[in-house]
Amino acid sequence: MRLDVFDNQNDSRNSRLEFHGFASIGSLPPADFQLFKKRSGQLIRKWAGILPKGELFNLINAPLPAKLESNSLVNEYMVPFLTKALGTALVDIFPVSHIIKPFGVRGDIWHQDSSLVDERRDFALNAWMSFTDSNRINGCLWAIPGSHMNSNHFRQFGVNPITGSFKEELRKLMVPIPSKAGEVILFNRSLIHGSSFNWLPFNRIASECLIVNKGAILYNYHRDKSLAMNRIIGFQVPPEHFLKENPKEDFYNPNTPRIELPDISMEGIREKIQAEIPYYLTHAKKFNLSSNLT
Repeated sequence: MRLDVFDNQNDSRNSRLEFHGFASIGSLPPADFQLFKKRSGQLIRKWAGILPKGELFNLINAPLPAKLESNSLVNEYMVPFLTKALGTALVDIFPVSHIIKPFGVRGDIWHQDSSLVDERRDFALNAWMSFTDSNRINGCLWAIPGSHMNSNHFRQFGVNPITGSFKEELRKLMVPIPSKAGEVILFNRSLIHGSSFNWLPFNRIASECLIVNKGAILYNYHRDKSLAMNRIIGFQVPPEHFLKENPKEDFYNPNTPRIELPDISMEGIREKIQAEIPYYLTHAKKFNLSSNLT
């Protein structure tokens, strides 16, 4: 499907998202950004004791009080910017949380984010913003342009088939996506991406929102042999599902609507992605790729 995100459907950024899978949409106003940065720093210091040492950590996976406080702050500052930048005719916007990348954390774990919609008909994007200039030194985003066009539509959180020699093979296709402090990058959750090492002696903190096409049904995909053998289950969930202390409790609620789909092995997913690589690259070349990566 076409990724029309902006109210002005002729906006060139729609084409960039369509062909590359990522695009910059501008920066938060300076005064808003500085206040957001200050309050986010206070939040991270407040909850420093719960953060795992030496690991990339998303506060959406933190204990409930920290998760809710992070989500509220992102809602206060990022969502108004996105609403103004994108409009609301074509998309729904949801705040997520903060992401902390400490000094020295490896960043070459290429992956796709978990599926949150039925990607056969709908799309889901991340809106990502770093509080410092993000580059190759401190862990900027990297991605394979066009790889959002893959057919791995039903991805479970925390399950990553891109490992071993396959990960090293994909590394050759990755390009950096540097950004300025306060600049917002949209990228498709199905995009194969990651981030580089953080070589600077302080945390690289970012914030994130979720954007889906208007009226899209949200799902959380999960495997559980006690519920269905050789199937991946898409549980239809409301937005507040992800802010619960234990979202998985909805998986075992008989009133939660669900769809069941044939499961594919990790090896099978790797083979599909590998076979589709020429298509990703051809798709990306339909837009002037070099203009955004220099």
